[in-house]
Amino acid sequence: MIVFETLTVTGFLSFLDPVKLSLRGRGAVSVRGENRDHGGSNGAGKTALFEALHWGLYGTPLRKGKARDVIHVLADQCKVGVILEVDGQKVAIERMRGETASVLLYVDGVNQSGSSMRTTQARIDKLVMPSSVFQNTVMFGRSISRFMRATDEDRKVMVLGMLDLHFQPPHKLTRNLVKQARHGLDILETRREEKVQGLQVVEEEERQEEEVLQKLLQEYQEEGELLQARVDEAEEQADRVRGKLDQRRRSLVAQKEAIGQQEKDRLSLQEKLRSLRSTLRGHRERLGVLNGILKNDPPVCPTCQRPLKEAMTPETKGRVQGEHQQLQAQEKMVLGELLQIEQEQQEVDEGLERKFSLYRADRADVATLEDGLQNIQIRAREAQTRLEARKDPREQAEASRARREARRRACQEALQDLDEKLQPARQRLQELEVWEKGFHKDGCPALALRELGGELNLRATRYAEALSDGALMVRLEVVQDTLTVQARLQGTATSYELLSEGWRSRADLAVFLACHDVSSRSNLLVVDEAIDVIDEDGVEKLLEVLTGRVGGAGSVFVISHRPDLQGRLQATAGIEASEQVVELRGGVSRVL
Repeated sequence: MIVFETLTVTGFLSFLDPVKLSLRGRGAVSVRGENRDHGGSNGAGKTALFEALHWGLYGTPLRKGKARDVIHVLADQCKVGVILEVDGQKVAIERMRGETASVLLYVDGVNQSGSSMRTTQARIDKLVMPSSVFQNTVMFGRSISRFMRATDEDRKVMVLGMLDLHFQPPHKLTRNLVKQARHGLDILETRREEKVQGLQVVEEEERQEEEVLQKLLQEYQEEGELLQARVDEAEEQADRVRGKLDQRRRSLVAQKEAIGQQEKDRLSLQEKLRSLRSTLRGHRERLGVLNGILKNDPPVCPTCQRPLKEAMTPETKGRVQGEHQQLQAQEKMVLGELLQIEQEQQEVDEGLERKFSLYRADRADVATLEDGLQNIQIRAREAQTRLEARKDPREQAEASRARREARRRACQEALQDLDEKLQPARQRLQELEVWEKGFHKDGCPALALRELGGELNLRATRYAEALSDGALMVRLEVVQDTLTVQARLQGTATSYELLSEGWRSRADLAVFLACHDVSSRSNLLVVDEAIDVIDEDGVEKLLEVLTGRVGGAGSVFVISHRPDLQGRLQATAGIEASEQVVELRGGVSRVL
């Protein structure tokens, strides 16, 4: 279902300033014009307003002329925007004509324009409807809807276009189309085969990379175990060396304490030696004095060393000799003791030298152990660093897997896209092959044409009876794959071409309304000046038919020169009808 929502016009024909017209749910609308420049209602821009809708959709005006003739004389460019809803999708079309031309297509806010205007227009025709269908199902005008005056092939194109089918006569063009379709199908199938092979390559790479990953994982685990063993071994060696270091350090402390104690003993012996030597010197000095006393007569006073006036008494001399002997004995004893202490001191010095040698040796061992411990710790850190710096092959495999998964998704999406294109391509080729053989009874379009022709005939007949009280007869039928249309008055053999303008207009309206019903694709119906060539009785019947179609999102715009049309619409439909006035003033049309 196509629901036209809004039409925006700027610089198109007589509309210089921007105009926005709502097309959804308007009900019955009378459109009349007021020409303030020349009087009357002709030339006000009534038809031009809806012609802008056709130009916005298809880029061609309904009237003949040059491409730039659609631009207002005071404007440099014209622009028309159409917003509509197609099967629930929001569609916006923007078309512009100036020095250059452009058209943009947006579907749900996403730009779906093609690389060229031709491509974009083809998408619009496919999404909305072809121009021929629009002119015979949406907008009626005596110079627009030409179904009755069209050739057989044009009628088939119009009718089949209502069903999104296409008619092509069986000539060389069709054979070329079949050749092109086969070539395009071969290209699609070749591309699909390439994508399938690409998917198989991805799967083979995945299998090979999985095998490589397993080998890398095994090497990674073995290397990790080796490095961890080195780290553990280094830590064990470090623990052993630390134990030896602690033991040697404790030995050094003990040796240092023993050396300190021996040093104290040595100092004590040295103090004793100094004391004994001092005592020995004192004894020797005293012995010297006593010897002098004994040798000299008169003797010298042993105390003050002054010569005595008289010789010593035997008693004094005996006392001096006794002291002399005592001092000699003490000197001998001191000398013995001094000799013993010197021997002890020598032994202490030798022991101290041995302990110093051991201490220095232990210090050297400690330095060696510390260097060894440092080397062990360096090796442990290097092994730990290598252990931590290693890259897990699973991370690289994950990155490779992600890239491979992206390639797989791209291949799958391409396959899906190709499958979506292949199905209509095969269907198109089948249709073209049928068309190549001719528009015969087995052709799908022919079957659709016969079925649709019967429906069109039934509805056109009913509308002709409703518009003329049975006086007008309209008949559509397919005879030997030819779509014929006949219109005549009851009881006469007058052909369509010989009917009066009023009766031809009624026949055109009957076929137009039948096409609109069969198409069932649009909420919009525009009838341009059809009632102006019909008598009053025909006007009443037409208004009854038109207003009966109002409801929901539907809108029926009736363009006419009659000023009483709004009241007649309300009286006929029994509903509130609105009026849309298009005014021309100063060469510029406005919607009031």
